[in-house]
Order: sequence, then C-alpha cells, then structure tokens
Amino acid sequence: MICHHAHITSGHLKYNNCDIFFGLGNFVFDSDTQRLPPHWYKGLMIEIDFSDSLSFNLLPVKYDKEYKKLY
Repeated sequence: MICHHAHITSGHLKYNNCDIFFGLGNFVFDSDTQRLPPHWYKGLMIEIDFSDSLSFNLLPVKYDKEYKKLY
C-alpha cells in the first residue's frame, strides 16, 4: 500500500506481510515562491519488482528549483 499526499517523506513498515509506505514526499514541485521549506523539493520514488517474489527499492529524488533539474 502506498499512501501519498503529505508533501513530506514519512515512514515505511511491514504489517501482516504487507509493505506500507506512509508518504513519498514531492516528486517535482516547481514553484517560484521562496517561502517553501527545503523538504518541499525532496521525495521518494519506489521501484517495484514483481518477478518471482515482490521486492522494492526506494529511490531518493531532489528537485533543484534554481537549475530546474531532478536528481
């Protein structure tokens, strides 16, 4: 289960043999305002492998608003 909307990365846990992700943060949030906190430009992507047994990798992403690039 993947929950999303909080605009900040949150925890992950395994419950009843099910992985639950509580927040992925923002993928890309391109805003010209200077009032947004630094965490607003960070997030996670989940790479899921469905072969044989389910596995995943969490991939951190950061948006550089000055250069308009995703890292």
